[in-house]
Amino acid sequence: MKNCGCRSAGHELGCFPLPEVRALYKKYDVTRTDGRSQPGERHFLCNYFVLDLTHDMHTRPALLAYAESCRKLNPELSRDLFALADGLLETNYTDE
Repeated sequence: MKNCGCRSAGHELGCFPLPEVRALYKKYDVTRTDGRSQPGERHFLCNYFVLDLTHDMHTRPALLAYAESCRKLNPELSRDLFALADGLLETNYTDE
């Protein structure tokens, strides 16, 4: 186990232990707040990829890439993602 290395507001260095680095695996169960992930709805059994906005140093580049990718088809989402990425400080993360 290693410490998170978080420097975010409200966290202290080493605020909780992280498991050793692992490849892609099911870590989260996502439920949509609009109810469309329920049986019979459009997004039932959809797969999701979750980004940790507080600790993951790869989140900001991922948000920027997604924002650029959806710029023409969904400009409002693109603007929101660029703004979210701009609010993330790269100094919150460590590469440990």
